[in-house]
Amino acid sequence: MAKPRVPMELQSKKVSKEERERRIQAENELVGDRSLLSTPPEHLREPEKEIYLELVKPLLHIKALANADREIIAICANAKYRMLQANELIEQYGLLVNKENTKTHQVELVENPAIKTFKTYEGIFNRNMTAIGMSASARSKFAANVDNEQKENKLNNLLSGLRG
Repeated sequence: MAKPRVPMELQSKKVSKEERERRIQAENELVGDRSLLSTPPEHLREPEKEIYLELVKPLLHIKALANADREIIAICANAKYRMLQANELIEQYGLLVNKENTKTHQVELVENPAIKTFKTYEGIFNRNMTAIGMSASARSKFAANVDNEQKENKLNNLLSGLRG
């Protein structure tokens, strides 16, 4: 399966400055309206809305995100809320819980079902954060790209000063 396309501003792939600018401009033309991005969807519960705002705040600098991405961020907010709920159950009941075997009527220790729930929602959260380019690797690529751009701009300024 092909990898999801990552916005140009998050890519570390070596391309010419002109090609990078052309692709960023093309992405900006496709982005559309961003006016609702910082407003959580109405269908979320209050704790999920708080998580949505917590998640979207550091993403607002990404110019490739638009109103269409609200649902992905809402899915992430819901998944994180469910992870927190599952974590509370794990803390409350522990990693292992007692379960009665229906055949033998003996009590056995089994893994807390909340652990499986946590893993499920963690996968949903990670998949959707990756879809909008906010996995840990995407953030590190973005930081590297910003650093490279700053160095490139300094070099261009220096060279243009030498040229006269």
